[in-house]
Amino acid sequence: MPPVVAPASLARLPQLAWLMAHTFSRNRALAVASWPMSVATLLPYALRRVLYRSRDGNGMVIFGRYRPVFDFVLAIALALLIFAGMVATAVALWVTVGPLGVLAAALLFVVIGIAPLAMMSTAGFTMAVGSETPPGQRWTVMALTQRRGTRMSALLLARRLLEAVPPGALVVAVADSPALADGYVRLGFERGAGPRVFRRC
Repeated sequence: MPPVVAPASLARLPQLAWLMAHTFSRNRALAVASWPMSVATLLPYALRRVLYRSRDGNGMVIFGRYRPVFDFVLAIALALLIFAGMVATAVALWVTVGPLGVLAAALLFVVIGIAPLAMMSTAGFTMAVGSETPPGQRWTVMALTQRRGTRMSALLLARRLLEAVPPGALVVAVADSPALADGYVRLGFERGAGPRVFRRC
């Protein structure tokens, strides 16, 4: 069944990465430091065409078939490409600037790598499927994000995307907070173990 909303284009990736970094970081400085990792995190889903942006630009969601192994392999492949780019940058800096340039780049890479930890919660380490999850074809909702000071557009976007799920399929998600879990319940989801939720369509 075709989706009722078109996926976000790759050109929207920087904007959506900033939306995620700014929403989940404690302050603007951490958001700026987390932005590159947010781009890397969202890139596999943008390539898979499962990253969506609300019409008002204030909300986003990742929505598609639940394929954790494929997503992991794609993320590893992209991580290796990014690492290769970092090594090439370090070599170029060594040749043109010298050891101080390499040291400055290394410190920048460390900050970029550590900053996203400030965005993460225990829900970020939870698999969307557990022993209590019913069997069947599974779809997933991830990275449900709403710009601070705005309301509902991410949930409304998710509700529209649920219309594309075949009857009888299961949609799974991990709620990042009790408030988000309540939002999923309003969309017809049931509570699973811990932060997990699911909905039979």
